[in-house]
Amino acid sequence: MTERAVRSLWHQYRVPEHIKSHMIKVAQVAEFLGSKMKQRGYPIKLRILKRACLLHDLVKVCDITDHQALSAFAQSAKDIAIWKKLRNQYGKIGHVKAGYKIMRKLAEPKIATIILKHKFDSLIAPDASSRPITWEEKLLYYADKRVKHDCLVNIEERLEDGHKRYFPKGKISAQELKRELKIKKALYKLENEIMNAAGISVKELTEAAIAKSLTTKN
Repeated sequence: MTERAVRSLWHQYRVPEHIKSHMIKVAQVAEFLGSKMKQRGYPIKLRILKRACLLHDLVKVCDITDHQALSAFAQSAKDIAIWKKLRNQYGKIGHVKAGYKIMRKLAEPKIATIILKHKFDSLIAPDASSRPITWEEKLLYYADKRVKHDCLVNIEERLEDGHKRYFPKGKISAQELKRELKIKKALYKLENEIMNAAGISVKELTEAAIAKSLTTKN
């Protein structure tokens, strides 16, 4: 899939600007880490990784239930019409599985699987095959959990942001809290694995983001 094809899909599904910005930053973080790993001999497929990052939230709008908030992102009536159709079509399965289905239909099975593995709880999925396994899957998952909107933040801040969005009134069951703590533990373990493979520290990644040296290549 070409860069032009990615942008064509953004237009086709009327991806809001703030979601595009998020996907671009995730791609920058993942590609930066993937490049470091490739220099150390890891067989990272950077092109496929980047495409998956730029498409992982392609139909994120189908998860937004607040119609008023969704309308604020629209630039035209056509945007609203397309988003409404997406919510009707994919609302029950969510944007992760929807993105997977769309990529499969486009004959992009590798990108589809990488996208499928970025679901928040995939790190602790009962079925090991449903967890991020390849480096590309791990890098997208990790980068997505380090980017809040379009800024690189630490894991704690990113998880706190998600907590506020999905539990706005602070109401969370003991079972859900236990699940979140399990995911957090697995995420820190993944962070250590990726940093060791890339040969850098979390601090160095943060400094690279501050210095704006996280860039993407076609």
